[in-house]
Amino acid sequence: MKRYINKNVYEATQERLAYLFSEFDNILVAFSGGKDSTVCLELCLDFAKNHDQLDKLAVYHLDYEAQYQMTTDFVDETFRKLDGIRRYWLCLPIKAQCAVNMTQGYWIPWEKAKKELWVREMPTYDYVINQDTAEFDYDAQDYTVQDNFNAWFERKHGKTAVVVGIRADESLNRFRAVGTDHAKKYKGRNWINGNKAYPIYDWAAEDDFVYFAKYEKPYNKLYDLYYQAGLKVDQMRVASPFNDCATATLRLYKVIDPNNWGKMVGRVNGVNFASIYGGTTAMGWKSITKPEGMTWKDYCYFLLGTLDEETRKHYEDKLNTSIKFWKEKGGALSEETIAELDGKGRIGKPNNYSQKRTVTFEEYPDDLDIKDFKSVPSYKRMCVCIMKNDYYCKYMGFAQTKEEVKRERRHMNDTRTYDTLKKRQKLNMSTPDVKEMSKDLTFKSPVYNVEAVPIEEIFANAYNPNHVAPPEMKLLYKSILEDGYTMPIVCYRTPTGCYEIVDGFHRYMVMKTHKDIYDREHGRLPVVTIDKDISNRMASTIRHNRARGTHSIELMTNIVADLVQSGMSDAWIMKNIGMDAEELLRLKQLSGLQELFKDKDFSRAWEQ
Repeated sequence: MKRYINKNVYEATQERLAYLFSEFDNILVAFSGGKDSTVCLELCLDFAKNHDQLDKLAVYHLDYEAQYQMTTDFVDETFRKLDGIRRYWLCLPIKAQCAVNMTQGYWIPWEKAKKELWVREMPTYDYVINQDTAEFDYDAQDYTVQDNFNAWFERKHGKTAVVVGIRADESLNRFRAVGTDHAKKYKGRNWINGNKAYPIYDWAAEDDFVYFAKYEKPYNKLYDLYYQAGLKVDQMRVASPFNDCATATLRLYKVIDPNNWGKMVGRVNGVNFASIYGGTTAMGWKSITKPEGMTWKDYCYFLLGTLDEETRKHYEDKLNTSIKFWKEKGGALSEETIAELDGKGRIGKPNNYSQKRTVTFEEYPDDLDIKDFKSVPSYKRMCVCIMKNDYYCKYMGFAQTKEEVKRERRHMNDTRTYDTLKKRQKLNMSTPDVKEMSKDLTFKSPVYNVEAVPIEEIFANAYNPNHVAPPEMKLLYKSILEDGYTMPIVCYRTPTGCYEIVDGFHRYMVMKTHKDIYDREHGRLPVVTIDKDISNRMASTIRHNRARGTHSIELMTNIVADLVQSGMSDAWIMKNIGMDAEELLRLKQLSGLQELFKDKDFSRAWEQ
């Protein structure tokens, strides 16, 4: 139960830091480059400076290899300014959680055997720890590796508090880390479990940006792009890109970091699928539907039947364990959830781990109409696990077993990466002669006047916000090689007689960069022209892209700024570019998230 106190979260955190720096010999900050860990690092850094205790401070970063370039740049910039403080940058072949691959629950970054597939080069600073220099076990899950590193650090430097940027409002599991009675509390303090300290446990996501604004602190500018992409503050994650927290927004990599995205597609099997369907029912997120005429139990066993034998048995073991647990022991549920059950299940006394009453089910539920869907068992929840590739069934409340850890060790090298391209069937359709048809049209579309224009007379515009990642560019080349140019380039004829591209830049680049295409087409591109001023050309480019392509958020922001400076009204921009009012507001917010929170106050602190 939360008990609010007469302090804001910033004031309460200062007291928590004072306790940590007085109680422990070392303060080791876990820094991911995300907003919460940045707040922790900056708070600890200021406290250490103000109290002449910089010698106690240390920081480490676990590098997942495949992460936003902006995050890597921010971590790099932050580490550089921490000269004189103990720094550790971990680049290790760990087992990182993977929610995009159906056949296994992890992937291995920085694996030497796959160096040619690395998303980027490994940093070479003297504070980097790799598999050649690590003095602790790294053949394990990422959180276990961090525990191993922390234990090694403590053995080497003495009593250590590891500061972790966990906020209780992020998830029920994180709330439990602070609120449960059976956790290993340090001297009765709920916000310290063993040697892990959570000094900002009661902060809200908005408090992070209030802090950045009030104290003018640096933060990862990826969050500004997230905001402009339409995400709410509590949806913004700077996580390992393939874990279950990140797959719903994996598609943003195409928009924000197309170069790294192209390498990620070849790095881990299932990435491209997750980017397309992450956040949809195909990934099992949120509400899903079953085929007509099937119960959820029927559908669950149907899905199991589509898996290979080893994977199916893995999920069946999890399901059977859950059925047995809820039949014999039962789970602790809130009174609100028990009331929603409306007589379903058998209610018992609280167990040794909670004050809540337990509920058992003689017959495993097919589905339950419960607000807290993840707190009760059902065949529907198991369907969600299978469909979202939740290999360890965390959605069902499972943790990884010892046997699974052993099995991973046996299959350490059994990782596969697949690059697949599916050929599309061509549809042959007979159509009337377009020239004859165009004679009867009052409005004549530009497509009826295609010209063959030498590529030397064509040039790109300076504002196109469309990006195509390397895999898609290869596919575009393949398409043009096999099928020829099936769509003309849209251009504006300049007063000097040259052609400025409005749409079709990447089709233009295929000819510019491939001699075989240039020679076959005799150096000429199919072009149609439109006669519009610069503002309307920008709008036309964006309309083409929004209907078909992927945008660069930064360039879209610049275009909106240019249109506003040109005197275009919000109504004109929304009508001609196809934006709603909220999207336009976000793209006009050039000064970042700090500006939005500069006049807001911290929330109230609470204790458990």
